[in-house]
Amino acid sequence: MHELKSNEEFSEEICRRHFNQIYKYCKNLLKGQPDDLAEECTQNTFLQAHTQASKLKVHPNIVGWLYITSRNQVNAAYRKQYRKRKYEVILSGELSNKLVSDNRELDNILISILNIDSLVEIVLSKLNNFETKLYTEYFKNQLSISELAEKYNLSQTAITTRIYRLKRKIRAIAYYTLSA
Repeated sequence: MHELKSNEEFSEEICRRHFNQIYKYCKNLLKGQPDDLAEECTQNTFLQAHTQASKLKVHPNIVGWLYITSRNQVNAAYRKQYRKRKYEVILSGELSNKLVSDNRELDNILISILNIDSLVEIVLSKLNNFETKLYTEYFKNQLSISELAEKYNLSQTAITTRIYRLKRKIRAIAYYTLSA
């Protein structure tokens, strides 16, 4: 029966028939999460169904496929949230207020611990001539990527790549220097 319909018609029909129940299923799996996350998982499920429509037409259990796919979408959403939250730092109210206060105590403590000038000197001494020029022009003189591309007769993509590599190299040098 489904084989006679176009993929577009088939996708629209299963979406019309099953959207609400799949949405409720996703919402149930995502209890305590924002409703838009359940909606996103549901939409992704039906988007995947649309892309797999030709195979799904002959699938023996379309509804089961939708439930499994939606559960996979929910699991992917949880993984994404976990990765996002993994790097968040939760600060107590007192500490966060102290960090944003105007008294600059934290800055003074960090400056006293780290000798920023010597760190910058060490980092710059490890860069080659082109990297030093690029650092100076991009970070200190704040030339745009298009200005640098024109100056060095390179594409903007090449300049962007070199700046990315330079940032990565600076980060590695600083990390090595601070951990030594």
